[in-house]
Amino acid sequence: MNFRNEKHKTLFQSAAKGMNTSDKALMCQLYLLTADRKLWQISKPWIDKNRIPLQHIHLRASGEESYILLCCAKDLTLGTKHLSIDDLADTTVITPQMFEILCNAIAIRRFGLDAIQYQGRR
Repeated sequence: MNFRNEKHKTLFQSAAKGMNTSDKALMCQLYLLTADRKLWQISKPWIDKNRIPLQHIHLRASGEESYILLCCAKDLTLGTKHLSIDDLADTTVITPQMFEILCNAIAIRRFGLDAIQYQGRR
């Protein structure tokens, strides 16, 4: 699996212990929320074993990346429409590294945790 950095990997693996790792939506949310230290600190108190109530997570004085990650988590699992295709295509809004994280999250949401190793299945 591709992670943003070692800290992201460590946070994700630690948080996923004891969770239902076959729940695609849950793992997608967890992957995105653990990608940013500040977002994770705000989100962590809301997490209940196998449920993340994203509607209760509110960012205050956080950076753009935290906002993008939270919006993507909400869009992919709650059906909101915070991020547009134009946003995804605009490198001034979403950096290439952030785009990669968002694409990984989309793959996790659709195929589960094995998505990153996904090869040739259609």
